[in-house]
Amino acid sequence: MRFARLGPIGEETPVVLHNGTAYDLRAIAPDVGAELFGKLDAVVDALDKGALPEVSGEGLRIGAPIERPQAVVCIGMNYAAHAAESGAEPPEQPVIFFKHPNTVVGPDDVVPLPPHAKKLDWEVELALVVGKQSWLLNSPEEGLAAVAGVTVADDLSERTWQIEISGG
Repeated sequence: MRFARLGPIGEETPVVLHNGTAYDLRAIAPDVGAELFGKLDAVVDALDKGALPEVSGEGLRIGAPIERPQAVVCIGMNYAAHAAESGAEPPEQPVIFFKHPNTVVGPDDVVPLPPHAKKLDWEVELALVVGKQSWLLNSPEEGLAAVAGVTVADDLSERTWQIEISGG
């Protein structure tokens, strides 16, 4: 299933996209997030029964992929060629860092740039949406079972601040 959030900032309607049509999910969950991920069977059932109202998505803003993420956990230098571009060797252990959850926006939203940015860089990333609480998992299979979905992300960084000022 493909989910989206359509509408103005702060007024998005959660929808499921099915056979080229957007269907309103508010009868099942208030938004695309943890509550909805626990009700995927209800979404399938409602689609099968034709119980969800259609939403005309034409001209509507596409919002952030999920409502208010609790955390945005990133793994840096996880692509050998990108590490080489920066003159570094791929790390032996993952480089983990966080981005503030309020930085997650829709694909066409305006991103305010830092006023003195000199080396703004962007990277296309694969983003995993973790759909249930997970801690000290015992296997890769348990980890995959916690993934509610995937989306594409555009990661922005100001390299002057990141590398030259803060030391990486």
